[in-house]
Amino acid sequence: MSRQSNTNKLILFLVIAIFVVMLTALIVMFTKEPYHESDEVESSELVESTVSEERNTLTALSMGQIYEIDLNGDGVAETFCMEIQGGRTLTVDGITFEEAYFEEISGYLDSPDVATFYLFDIDVSDGYKEIGLYDDGPSGDPKTSLYRYENRRLVYIGSFADCPVAWSNLTFSEADKEQDASEYSFAIEVPGDGTVRGSMRYDVIQTDWVTNAVWELTDATLLQAKLQIQEQSVYEFSFWQELRDNPDTYICQPETAVEIWLYSDRDVSSEALVIPAGEKVWFVRYYPEECWLEIQYDIDKEEDRKTGYIKLKDKGDFDVILPNGNFVKWDLFSNLNMAD
Repeated sequence: MSRQSNTNKLILFLVIAIFVVMLTALIVMFTKEPYHESDEVESSELVESTVSEERNTLTALSMGQIYEIDLNGDGVAETFCMEIQGGRTLTVDGITFEEAYFEEISGYLDSPDVATFYLFDIDVSDGYKEIGLYDDGPSGDPKTSLYRYENRRLVYIGSFADCPVAWSNLTFSEADKEQDASEYSFAIEVPGDGTVRGSMRYDVIQTDWVTNAVWELTDATLLQAKLQIQEQSVYEFSFWQELRDNPDTYICQPETAVEIWLYSDRDVSSEALVIPAGEKVWFVRYYPEECWLEIQYDIDKEEDRKTGYIKLKDKGDFDVILPNGNFVKWDLFSNLNMAD
């Protein structure tokens, strides 16, 4: 009887001890003060950042520096450092993600910026911040890859086809690491509304750049959110503006290879306009839904430039529909700008 009583007392003691431990853990959890970026940090290597406090949506950070910023909106700052010597390495709170992992989730880097990476806050309402890495690509194929971190996981959420900063700010060699990231000139817009707005390469008749590309973040509140391009009703090209404003530009000036008939409006029943062979033309904008390409000619007549349209058979860039028949682009234009 005494042995049974002692056993019951032991069980009761264990139950009480477990209850006390759990209660203590709950008290600690709910009374712990969240990290504030204004708090003093002991590490001499730590680079102070006001990203969380000021809700900046895009910040250039330096490779090899240690930062302490809340990346996932839980009120606790993560300590992280990005390096790219011999491959990408990101260390977050002692957990290291190396090049092999980056290649597995987001592919190989061809010409990365070795001096700078970026901190985005694409949607200021979701709590997450995104780490961005820029790659200039093999042949003018810019790509900024974006990652989110939470609970020891690094997740690739997509990319956009533009560079966050002016190209002159990029560094592709360790020997050229001189410029302070705080001096960078940003080339894209991150309004904080779940979108990234910038430029991207676009192939219609020739390789050109559109200036009003928009990428949108879907499922923003999830770790596995995705950044995806959103098609616009009209794309504004940039090469014609460069040709207009800079006579010494490297950009080729397209010309008509033969006499060409254009539509006077975005309507196949509109009046035909005839342009002679050898006429300089500018490709101004593209309407993807109906595949209309707007062209300006008589471009040397600054006050009296004319506008016409050609229609593509589909969203490809080879088959062209004109008032006098169907043609292939190579038969109509010369001196086009084409990517390698």
